[in-house]
Amino acid sequence: MRIPLFAIALALSACTSVVRSTVAELETRSPVDTDPAAMTIVADLPPGLGIAEGSPTLRLSALRSDTGAQTEGVFVLARGGAPGAETFRVAPADLDRFRRLQAQIKDWKAEAASETKGQLNMGVKGCRIGAGPVPSASLSIAMQLEEDGPVLPLIRPTPIKRVLRITGVEELPDC
Repeated sequence: MRIPLFAIALALSACTSVVRSTVAELETRSPVDTDPAAMTIVADLPPGLGIAEGSPTLRLSALRSDTGAQTEGVFVLARGGAPGAETFRVAPADLDRFRRLQAQIKDWKAEAASETKGQLNMGVKGCRIGAGPVPSASLSIAMQLEEDGPVLPLIRPTPIKRVLRITGVEELPDC
């Protein structure tokens, strides 16, 4: 089952900041075959920019068109790393639930391959720390899909003001 691994909720998919080679790599992978304990999001954030509590999230979902059955799970990612270079992973307490959902989708795919469609999306909400980032500040996002695997750049350094404009956010909320 090949599912586009990430559709960035920041609406940056149409933006030149997305690293196309990473997107192409992600599209060759199936999130139902990827170990959720190995998935890591790396956010390189400028001073004054944070990630809001309850964010980022991963949403794994599937639909069987032959039965109309749907399933989904939303997973708030656990924080690690240090301010400015934060890492996010599926929380250890959620790994079993994530794996059960992967197994259910694999079963559906085995029963009805062409009728089963799935998706894994990432959502991120930014927030302002103190006065917020300086106007010229940039952010970038990368991913690692395997323990000891390469860190794949997903969003190259992009000015914060551009991200806000693309996503329709006028001002970042306080953290």
